[in-house]
Amino acid sequence: MSVAHIVRTGASAGLAFWGMALLAAPAGAVRAVTGGGPVPPERVVRVLGARRIVQHLLVGRTSSAAIAWVSVATDLLHSASMVAAARVWPEYRRAQLTSAGIAAGSAALTALVASGDGSRAR
Repeated sequence: MSVAHIVRTGASAGLAFWGMALLAAPAGAVRAVTGGGPVPPERVVRVLGARRIVQHLLVGRTSSAAIAWVSVATDLLHSASMVAAARVWPEYRRAQLTSAGIAAGSAALTALVASGDGSRAR
């Protein structure tokens, strides 16, 4: 088992767990990482949490480089959309920019290990 596989699986597990927190307790999870301020509508946070769970269960359960790169693109798109949303709904800026940062970090980490453990599916 390669280091890239261990990192990819561990990061995906952590990000899926983060998605579960957003799904189960949206306001509490958002406040835990933002330190306060207005929380976006719970249904929006729950949908994003569910997306994060599905995305990282897929990434963590396969060694497919294609799935990893789709995940990178998804996270980059999410990050860009959160930056745009922060301009449109400035009252949620802290939560949106925090989400953008988490997505950008996820994209960077996934990109670093995307092909490092082979491209065969499990």
